[in-house]
Amino acid sequence: MTATLLRMRRLIALSFLSTMLLAPSTASAQQPEPVIRPVTVAGLDVGGQTLSQAAGTIDRAYRHQLVTRNVSVRVGGRAYSLKTKKVALAFDAAKSARRAYIAGNDTAAPDPVDVLPYVTYDKKKVAAFVARVDRSARVAARDATVRITLQHMLKRPSRSGRELDDKGLARALALALADPRAPRQIRPKRAVVKAKVQMKDLASRYGTV
Repeated sequence: MTATLLRMRRLIALSFLSTMLLAPSTASAQQPEPVIRPVTVAGLDVGGQTLSQAAGTIDRAYRHQLVTRNVSVRVGGRAYSLKTKKVALAFDAAKSARRAYIAGNDTAAPDPVDVLPYVTYDKKKVAAFVARVDRSARVAARDATVRITLQHMLKRPSRSGRELDDKGLARALALALADPRAPRQIRPKRAVVKAKVQMKDLASRYGTV
């Protein structure tokens, strides 16, 4: 057998071996991207889409609402703006699609599945915003009083105060930042705080009233 023929056989063998080694990685690379089962993301149907397709659908639908639009709070005749940049809000469409994919696989087929987009923000800065609004919107109650002079007895009536539900505001803000369906304009209510001393109580407190 000639040297040329031996070299040809070696080359054929090496080529065959290389093909066998590359075959698994090639097959793996050609595997189709996972498809999401019937799932909605904040009401948006992404079922039947691949992860990359769903990420694009979610991004187009929600980026403006979640990232660009700020949240406004109006209470007591004053407006307060919570800027998404100041609270470092970040929206990840790819992770939102992955969340939908996992939720679809973890839930029985007939059951409807809805997940929220993947959003993160600085919770401490949001809490500081709530505290600022709470301080500004609070009106202290004023007790009824009486001031006695040599010639007059001057009564000052009580005045009710107003107090914001800061925990309710915090919940509304968390929902607005995470769920694109939630309103971005929040009008929290204030509770009426009665004064401890009313006009009718003055007589028992001051015998001469």
